[in-house]
This record gives sequence, C-alpha cells and structure tokens, in this order.
Amino acid sequence: MLTVRRMEMNMREKVLDLLRNAQVAMLVTHDGGGLAARPMQIARVDPDARIWFLTGLDTHKTDEVQAVSDVLVTTQDERSYSLTVRGEASLVRDHGAIRSLWREPFRAWFPDGLDDPRLVAIAVVPREAEYWDNRGTNKLKYAFQAASAYVQGQRPQVDEGDQHGRTSM
Repeated sequence: MLTVRRMEMNMREKVLDLLRNAQVAMLVTHDGGGLAARPMQIARVDPDARIWFLTGLDTHKTDEVQAVSDVLVTTQDERSYSLTVRGEASLVRDHGAIRSLWREPFRAWFPDGLDDPRLVAIAVVPREAEYWDNRGTNKLKYAFQAASAYVQGQRPQVDEGDQHGRTSM
C-alpha cells in the first residue's frame, strides 16, 4: 500500500513539474453545443497544482465557466511531454489575487493594466491528470522501445509512473 501511495505522490510531483514548465495551455470548456478550446497564457501554478489564468469578464470562456465549471487544461512541449488536467474552474474577481498574478506582458490584452474593469482570473483546481513524458532519458528509452517493438512487430511498452501516468490530484 505504501508503494502505491508513494507512486501516486511521485506522479503528482511530476504533474506539478510539467505544469511549472508550461507557459501556455489550451483551456477547454463546454460552450453549450460541445467543447471550445483556446490557448491561454498560464499566469501561475500554485504548489497544490491550482492553475491560474487572466482573462476578460466579457469573453465567452467566462460565460462557459460559469455555466459548466468542469474544464480540461492541456499542455505540450515540442515532442517532450504532453499533459492533460481535468478540474473545476471558477472566476475570481478579488483584486488582490489578480494583482498577484499580473505580469507586464498581459498588458497586450489589457491596455489599462490592473485598472481594467474587465480583468478577472480563472482558477482551475485539478481533480485528475494524465501525462506522457519523453524528456531526457525517457526520450532515449522510448526511442529504443519503439524501435525494438517495430522490429518485433509489437507495440512499444511505456513505463507507468515515469513515462506515463494517470493520477487523482
């Protein structure tokens, strides 16, 4: 039992590491007729893996989050890793929270900066995550496994926990 718990903790730490390395994510919401996805600059990732975005209160995504709070956040880094996080999104209008998330590059979307009355944060509290990690030695391991599988007419084996994992958050 302790080994399973330790593996889950390692998977959560890996998810947090992958999130911290991501700068942009696709935020997927329910738009009433299906799903809607858009790239979003990640404002911050908290130690508990809560993901923060800044957006305008007058956007479709804020309406969608208010209607259905279940969202998916996806990230990918040039063939190195992919990550999906399912979670619960909420709008945060607290000016102190927004101030702590603000970075000057956000001014491109909010020319009035922190004084923009439309400025709102989206906080996503993760429920579960799944990753595929081919960074560093995992990339070499996977290349070897894929080549061996190809020669043998089989599918490559992916190491659970290190290369691939699914965990509750």
